Amino acid sequence: MDETASSDLKILAIPVLRDYWIATRAQSDFDNVYTLIMGSWASPTVSPYEKMAIARDGAKLLYEVGSFRKAWEMLKQAVEIIILACPRNLPQVDQSFIISTISGLSNDACAMGIAADVDLVEVLQTLESGRGLAVSLAHAANDDYQHLGPELQNVVADFEDCRAKLFFLSMSSGLIGLDGRSETSLGLVKSRAEIKKEFELLSKTVQEHPELEVVLQQPTVGMLQSLASNGPLVVVNSSQFRNDAILWRTLGARNTTLLVVMNWLWDLVVSRVCQELQLPSSKHDELHIPRLWWLPTGFFTQMPFHAAGDYFDGSSSDLMASRAISSYTSSFRMLSWARSKSLNLSNLKDGKLDGMIVTMALPRTKRRPRGTIFVRTAEEEADAIEHEAINISWLRKDKPSAADVVAELPAKNFMHFCCHGESDPKEPAQSHLKLFKRTTETIDDVRNIDRLAAKSVATASSQSSVLVVLSACFTADIQLDSHLDEGLHIGNAFQMAGFPHVIGSSWAASDAICPSWSRLFYLVLNHRITQNAQMGSLLLTNYDIALAYDMAVNKILREDPFWPILWAPFVHIGP
Repeated sequence: MDETASSDLKILAIPVLRDYWIATRAQSDFDNVYTLIMGSWASPTVSPYEKMAIARDGAKLLYEVGSFRKAWEMLKQAVEIIILACPRNLPQVDQSFIISTISGLSNDACAMGIAADVDLVEVLQTLESGRGLAVSLAHAANDDYQHLGPELQNVVADFEDCRAKLFFLSMSSGLIGLDGRSETSLGLVKSRAEIKKEFELLSKTVQEHPELEVVLQQPTVGMLQSLASNGPLVVVNSSQFRNDAILWRTLGARNTTLLVVMNWLWDLVVSRVCQELQLPSSKHDELHIPRLWWLPTGFFTQMPFHAAGDYFDGSSSDLMASRAISSYTSSFRMLSWARSKSLNLSNLKDGKLDGMIVTMALPRTKRRPRGTIFVRTAEEEADAIEHEAINISWLRKDKPSAADVVAELPAKNFMHFCCHGESDPKEPAQSHLKLFKRTTETIDDVRNIDRLAAKSVATASSQSSVLVVLSACFTADIQLDSHLDEGLHIGNAFQMAGFPHVIGSSWAASDAICPSWSRLFYLVLNHRITQNAQMGSLLLTNYDIALAYDMAVNKILREDPFWPILWAPFVHIGP
């Protein structure tokens, strides 16, 4: 039996021996499984993807005996290995494989880092490295690094070339079966060892140049401080070991440990965050409402932190919506990138605000259309937008195709969609907005649906975009458990296309509420544009957009506080 096959058998034995020790608690059984784990971890024949399994099993064992520091170090190295080995321009099928492989790995590393009292900057860097991989790779693939000098461009080229070779060899070794020939395996091991050494040297070179931090894409202290300059960042981490909330402010980080399962967001998370941040019990001055950004992980990505509160005691002070303006981000990278894109706001000129309203209105026919292709209140919603947002020159398109929308996207500052959305339960990149392309005589035939998929939006490019409002269902929703930390949904796809601000929905948005919400949102937004123009200041700011969102949601909340299903799906994503 060759060395690779022997390693494979040892890896398969690890969880069996670990569970056996948990049952017996005998020191000799612990020594056996611990020796096997550490030996497999150090083996040169183990691929990066096999190391993921070893790290997970090792962390579980070390957690059981309270060796949090060792568990942290193993998980941290595992995250670094897998991320460094992922080249740019990685095919989507390989991205999906890697995402499934590392799902939850950085969350577990974060939990162990906090338990081991590791510096929180290092913990957050590791957490960030293992999240949003698909989005990160998409950004990297679109960056040609032309802003760098020739010497640094050569460094990046060598780094990416070596990373691609390492990825190929790692994938190949992971596919070798137990009956693989020793000559092939030994040859592969030698080749991987050489390339691994070269890659380590190139990685050190990259790390020596601050301008190349985008290549490794880890948040620095300066980056975190900058992101928190307009309001705190709240990371809510979900792990198999423990749950934590990490608050990052301009003064630094503070960790609040949650030792019980979070059943009620307000009681167990949000009220503690509000107390720690000393947020006021109510919003007094609309010009100075505090802001904060939620960055949840794991199953917490499905929870409406912005809507948390006790709605039964009659006190508005026990509501997150009464304390601050909540926004969301899928990662520090995305927030930093969106904030840089929001510089487009400084280029807006009076009378030069262009927008497009996309509707899927009910056709005027004698027979009422069947199914869910059309939105019964789309026309009403579009009328309300044009009536309130008079500072924006709107192009109105009813029942356009996906291609029509993508063609118009680069030229518009604002876009508003009144249509249906769907979150794909198997492949988040296929989540889509339902538009129209006539292929049959029957207008409401489902075969006329033209899907504007998240992956198509993400590859579009717009340099002057500011805001997209997705008045559609499930546009900020991810259903695939293994991709919860990727943040790959329709809303984030528009952010990747160049829209720094996105308003979407975490679940089904009510046709009855959308027109009212949109009217309120654009009423406030238009008022802010008018005021800013009169004062000769910037026409629109990040705060103006967040404020308009918050005021629209709160107005509907006050009217129907016991019906959060109506007002709580709306979320703001952006700076």
